[in-house]
Amino acid sequence: MEAEYEKKFKDGQKELKTSFWKMKFSKNFEDAVAHFEEAAKGFRKIKRIQRSIDSYRKCIECNEQLKDHFELGSNYLAIGEMQVFDLELVNEGIESFKEAAYHYHVAGKQQTAIKVYVDNANKLYADKQYNKAEILLRCAYDECMQHNEEEVIRVSLDEVVNNFVEVLC
Repeated sequence: MEAEYEKKFKDGQKELKTSFWKMKFSKNFEDAVAHFEEAAKGFRKIKRIQRSIDSYRKCIECNEQLKDHFELGSNYLAIGEMQVFDLELVNEGIESFKEAAYHYHVAGKQQTAIKVYVDNANKLYADKQYNKAEILLRCAYDECMQHNEEEVIRVSLDEVVNNFVEVLC
């Protein structure tokens, strides 16, 4: 299994190489992302978390070239979840969640930006990790307050406040 995911990773790297002799003059970021993402998901499935994060970071490099902010948000979200839930690196995970929220916001998905925090806070709350859940809900609250002029955000703010009260009580 692991060899299969390593091959996917190497296939992604090959897509980023150019060769005059092979008449390949530009990098193929779309195909590289597909290979790196398959590798990342596979590594995560077999619990090679750091290797999965490395694969998602390669996805990020490619998606930055493609200027695909929604996919960048998805990549940072996956990294953040692994950092918080698998590696217990809460501060690093929160930074990744902030990057994910930023890219979702740039992509015009403000609701998704807030859900990054709320959904993961709910998971932490279910695991009885109340302090960590509180930190993420504070981030969600801050995100709501930055964009509170929008009706969708006001609805999200109510959800965040209700979750906050639940965590604190």
